[in-house]
Amino acid sequence: MTSVWKSPCPFTTPLIPSLDKIASALGKSTLGSFSVVSFKDKQKSEDGSFHNPGTLLHTTKHLNIDSKVENPPSQIESKDNTGKRATAGSSKAAEYEALTDFSVPKSEPQLPCHIFPFNKNRGFFGRATILKQIEAVLLPRTTDSGNGDPLESSDLRTFVICGLGGVGKTQIALEFVHQYRNRFNAVFWIHADEVSKLEREFNNVAITLGLVAKDSVESRDYVHTRDLVLGWLAKPLKSYKQLEDEKSEEATWLIVFDNVDDQDTLINFWPKESTGSILITSRDPMIKTSYYSHDTSITLPCFDDKEAAEFLLKLTGREDEMQEREGAQELVSVLGGYPLAISQIAPVIARNDYTFREFYEKYEKESDKPEWFEQRIKSPVVRSGYQYSLATVFALENLKKGRSLLDALSVLDPDGIPEYLLEAYEAAAAWKGYPPTKELYEIARTELLQSSLITRDRSAKKLVLHRLIQDVTRSKMTNEFFNEVYGSVVCLISAVWPYEEDFGFGNDMYRWGRCSELYPHLLKLRMLSSRLKLPTILSARSIQGTKLFLDGSW
Repeated sequence: MTSVWKSPCPFTTPLIPSLDKIASALGKSTLGSFSVVSFKDKQKSEDGSFHNPGTLLHTTKHLNIDSKVENPPSQIESKDNTGKRATAGSSKAAEYEALTDFSVPKSEPQLPCHIFPFNKNRGFFGRATILKQIEAVLLPRTTDSGNGDPLESSDLRTFVICGLGGVGKTQIALEFVHQYRNRFNAVFWIHADEVSKLEREFNNVAITLGLVAKDSVESRDYVHTRDLVLGWLAKPLKSYKQLEDEKSEEATWLIVFDNVDDQDTLINFWPKESTGSILITSRDPMIKTSYYSHDTSITLPCFDDKEAAEFLLKLTGREDEMQEREGAQELVSVLGGYPLAISQIAPVIARNDYTFREFYEKYEKESDKPEWFEQRIKSPVVRSGYQYSLATVFALENLKKGRSLLDALSVLDPDGIPEYLLEAYEAAAAWKGYPPTKELYEIARTELLQSSLITRDRSAKKLVLHRLIQDVTRSKMTNEFFNEVYGSVVCLISAVWPYEEDFGFGNDMYRWGRCSELYPHLLKLRMLSSRLKLPTILSARSIQGTKLFLDGSW
């Protein structure tokens, strides 16, 4: 009679010698057919790693076990070397029990294990209050004994930082990791903007942590290594060698999911029912209300004027030059306290020995020129590990539905753009890229909101964006395209402007509210008009602009 035994786990290599021993212990010298576990339709990548394996096929292992062996281990009788019978509790019975234990020995975790790609940013500035907030949520609680042992916790602790690209989310996360890494037995920094990156970096964690041997077959299976890591995070034992009667000691761990562009990418990589700490950075403000945000989340603001001026003075080495402080305040106000912009202009100012006032005047005249925004910071002292310039950090080239709406916003006053102005679709019909319906407008607006390029005041129904986003957007326009955008926005404003129907002096009270709300946008257009190429042939559209500015001048 042939009995069929099905493997309880997918690890075949450690089981093969055990099967030989079992057959020997049962008095059989030969094994029946033995098939290794295979994966159906595995796809192999260029580096030899398996991605997205199909159904795991557990093939059966056939053992020629005598049908008379039906009793449980406690009733098995055998003979020892002296010919005496051995019963339950004897060495042979114990050997049977040991041989029928099919558990796979686990590799010991290699702790401490700290994996993060960037060195400490020696130019890090400010953000002390936010670091304290993160500390209060994510640091492991310790006992009152003073020995630093962590308290047991059944909760996963999370902290989410949202905000515009270049505002400092990653730098804050990096500073937290460097300040507090010794409070965690394991720290894993995961680039989370793509699933492929998550797969590779979880694989690296599994190898570095010692859960799987480097260059082994298992180490090339990304699904397997991901599951090994998630399994350890759920039960992060410091050692698997602890005795059963000892209290298992668990490790403390921190994961940084950096730059989560799409929260759905975390679905298969989220540590469920775990007890560690997770720090997330993302541009998408919706992640603050998602499943991943259990504890605390913030939208990271730019520096206020005082912080921004101190940051600029520090980067340029002019902290002690009192005559430069007023110029610094003026310049950072124009830049809106945006950390990346301050970091990138500081080397330019220092290299050319500009005063802050000189640079301010130059920037005001030439802010539409693309070369202002193409510069990258090369000094590791300023932005450790940061590879973006102002031209690339906003990822405008990745916009699919919202780019035309952003183009329109770039020539309006940034501090409050009424949506009824943007919803005058028919007035912009000549502009092929502009959203022609409310549904398409809302899709475009959502994409800009998800990228943190704009914010929305729901109660006032107004959009707000940073001035530098406007400057970068316009710098990517050709003069011909700028003319098209400018003319279309003039038509949008004209469609909602409260023109006086009859001849008068333009001071009717019913017009005051609407005119005062739209007037800042006329001023913005007038300021940008120096780039405008005047038409050689008059048209109804060009006359529309003249009519609007004449009426608005009253």
